[in-house]
Amino acid sequence: MKYIYILVYIALLFSSCKSVEQDVKEDFKFPIKMDNPTKKIDFGDLVQSYKYVQLETDSNSLVGEIKKILVSGNNLIILSDGVLCFDMQGKHVYSINKKGRGPSEFIQATDMSIDKNLLYLYDNYQYKMMIFDLKTGNFLESFRLNFSAKEIQVSGTTLFCNRGSIPNPGVKSSNQLLVTDRYDQEKISSFIPIDTPYLTISNQFYGSNNQYYWLNPIFNKVYKIIDGKPTPYLRLDFGSKGITREEFAKNPPLSTFSSNGKAFFLSSCFETDQLIYSQLQVGEDPLDVWINKKTKSATYFAELGKKPYQFKPGAQCVANNSFYKIIPVLSANYMKFDMQEKHFIVDPRDPDYENYKIIKDFKESNNPVLAIFQMKL
Repeated sequence: MKYIYILVYIALLFSSCKSVEQDVKEDFKFPIKMDNPTKKIDFGDLVQSYKYVQLETDSNSLVGEIKKILVSGNNLIILSDGVLCFDMQGKHVYSINKKGRGPSEFIQATDMSIDKNLLYLYDNYQYKMMIFDLKTGNFLESFRLNFSAKEIQVSGTTLFCNRGSIPNPGVKSSNQLLVTDRYDQEKISSFIPIDTPYLTISNQFYGSNNQYYWLNPIFNKVYKIIDGKPTPYLRLDFGSKGITREEFAKNPPLSTFSSNGKAFFLSSCFETDQLIYSQLQVGEDPLDVWINKKTKSATYFAELGKKPYQFKPGAQCVANNSFYKIIPVLSANYMKFDMQEKHFIVDPRDPDYENYKIIKDFKESNNPVLAIFQMKL
């Protein structure tokens, strides 16, 4: 699996707004030693239960590139070239796709956030936040930001913004995470200094179910927003396989770290009451990590034993103590082809039959499939 890296050099940033810079102390709640990998694990030893949902496919509900997914109640919300909402049976509920400069229109669907019964859609091209009714998709109101943001999460009237590599002439701080109030944007608290150079990734600042996380992809660290501030939460310690600040300061091509078998590019963090899921890269291979919060132990493996129609568990979102992941069209097609090649058939009386049937009947013109996992670990 290939990743696209963007190495960004940050210039000095100038500003006029009031800003208070805050430091984050490095005392992680979950410091995990990554020194005991499992060579192989079976799907049934990892997954308690799972379910596939074929998303309805028609001219009004076609899913393009998926930037982000969120789950709230009985609804799956997908950020693509706009927003699409499906229920948990896969039925299309509504779409938000009006392009333009009107109050309910966007030019670029940059990010989205859910708070209570409201859906927030941010257009960084216009510095505009639009608010919709989460259940119906009806437009309610919009407001503008005083500055640019790569990613943004909303909690009440508080805005948490990842500036990414975007220069902000209106912000004095050079920190990455900006926190302000919708109604008092002149006052900004800022956190997490920008390393120069540094690696920026999609969903570097992410929120789900009122839990917000900041990812440091180079040093495999996660900061969780607690009481309005980023708090050291998770660190995956690979020992000599990790990248040191001295190595990173030399600014080599990131492909050098891959070819040297380094562990880096932490790209996700999702948690339920019992588990934390993260994904990163070791050498040129992706690595999925499942962490038991009670024992502070990690399960990760080189090989997963599974049936052709079983999709590798992971997460793009969490809700109701379940992990949600989209099975892309190409992956569903490959799984179907693999079953055909192996003449793999499941008895209709088998508990797995409905999941098997969704893959068996999958068509290339279909929307992707939603996978919902509950884990054993």
